[in-house]
Amino acid sequence: KPSYVERDAVVKALGEIKADARLQYFEGKLLLIKSGYNKDTISFALDPLAEYLAGLYLVDSYRENETSWREFLAQAESKPQEEIKGFLLAVRDCCLSKGSQAKVPGFVAEELGKLAGVDLEALKQEQLKRRIRRLTDDLFVPEVEDRRRAAEELGKIGVAAKFAAPTLLRALKDEDYEVRAIAASTLGKLGNASEPVLQGLLALLQDQDSYVRLCAAEALGKLGNASEPVLQGLLALL
Repeated sequence: KPSYVERDAVVKALGEIKADARLQYFEGKLLLIKSGYNKDTISFALDPLAEYLAGLYLVDSYRENETSWREFLAQAESKPQEEIKGFLLAVRDCCLSKGSQAKVPGFVAEELGKLAGVDLEALKQEQLKRRIRRLTDDLFVPEVEDRRRAAEELGKIGVAAKFAAPTLLRALKDEDYEVRAIAASTLGKLGNASEPVLQGLLALLQDQDSYVRLCAAEALGKLGNASEPVLQGLLALL
């Protein structure tokens, strides 16, 4: 929990010529800090801000030190969980965000989630959905390499990315032949054999690039639809 500290000590710690002016800006304009009764002390005005900064401090201090993390978890477990839930979630977020860079042991984020009462499976599903949405957005960025990567990553996710099919259909018309090919291949991995998907892949059987035609034919084969239009489209390739 944030507590009050001497304003002069903060100014000295910042070591900047305009440190006091910065603090005034943080307090008066951004409302991030607040003064104490006698104006000589200051504190964070927002608990979440203090919690996340503390979380980043822990990640930077403990890094790969497993002993320090286990001691911290043991200490956290001994506290009333409802009172520190917000802080534990903030530390967990910091571990997920900066943990790989700081080499934080993998068990830390999981244990913090358990202590905070997080439904880890539901959280994983929500994180996956957010990732899929980011990848579908990347299918239309200007950089062709990013579009290719997004289509490939969606293919690796597989059936869980089934709802991305409409967006991938738009990618079948990309100006880059590799994006078209990868998007077609990915559609074959999603298990979505709806009519729009079939029509989009059938259209690619006429693509001028042989690799694109190959990926479209393979995708249709994986979807396993033996309707007359699909059969005729594939037979034409023979």
